[in-house]
Amino acid sequence: MDKQSIIFESSPAYLIVCIILAVGFALLLYTVSHPWPKTWNRILFVGRAVLAFLLMFLLLGPIVKQINNLFEKPLFLLVYDNSASIKESNDSIKIADLEVKMKETAELLESQGYQVKTSDLSGVEIERPTFEGSMSDLGGALRKISNRYESSQVGGVVHASDGIYNEGVNPFYTY
Repeated sequence: MDKQSIIFESSPAYLIVCIILAVGFALLLYTVSHPWPKTWNRILFVGRAVLAFLLMFLLLGPIVKQINNLFEKPLFLLVYDNSASIKESNDSIKIADLEVKMKETAELLESQGYQVKTSDLSGVEIERPTFEGSMSDLGGALRKISNRYESSQVGGVVHASDGIYNEGVNPFYTY
């Protein structure tokens, strides 16, 4: 919803005074006979009246107030630990079950009005995890999420990980 309005420092009734003064000023200058034709005299009269009105209007100190409302869905982040340790410590059935549950969670959140983004720990959006990464920086991932989506309305973060981190700070001490 966009809304615009003009606010004056003084009373808007002064606009009538500005119009009267502008026309009076133009009449004062262009009622006397001049060496140019009458059509030029009328054109100059209108130009002078409009210019004088605009100058007096600006002296009233108008303020243009504009309101733009932007409605965005709250964001929900699904973050996978895409490291090889998950593939090594779990069997393929548990990994497939994890992917199914994360997809169901994403669909449920989307049906409730959230915008869902799925990414890995480095912040790269992915369709499905490959579990081939060599590092797990859980604290760094939380810091990146905080910095990247600072101005967004984040509804929550679901972090799928085995809890093993081999890089960065312990995630319990980051936030």
